[in-house]
Amino acid sequence: MTTYFVTNNTDTVLTDSWDGKPFVFEPGKTTEVPEEIVVHVFGYHAQDKSTYLARFGWAKTLNDIPEGIKKLEQFVISDKPPIVKNHSIPPVVERVPLPASKQVRGKVLSPA
Repeated sequence: MTTYFVTNNTDTVLTDSWDGKPFVFEPGKTTEVPEEIVVHVFGYHAQDKSTYLARFGWAKTLNDIPEGIKKLEQFVISDKPPIVKNHSIPPVVERVPLPASKQVRGKVLSPA
């Protein structure tokens, strides 16, 4: 069984079900699903997407299909997990400023 990753780049939740199991695609999040789900929900690899667009109410007439396709394209499907961005690793050593040197009668004294 092939696993896919679906990233919802919309601002709304998309919910559907397959074989009695609900699948929820949260806005801004990636959901890991089996291949059957991307085929059933999004028409993955299908040439004609009109059935999928109609099911979600994104295309009620043929004139609505281009706008519905734009909505569908906001769901990014990949066979690789997304790369986590802005994941910083804290430094191992604390950064502390060096102590200031003192000058006495023209001589530079190092801190003790």
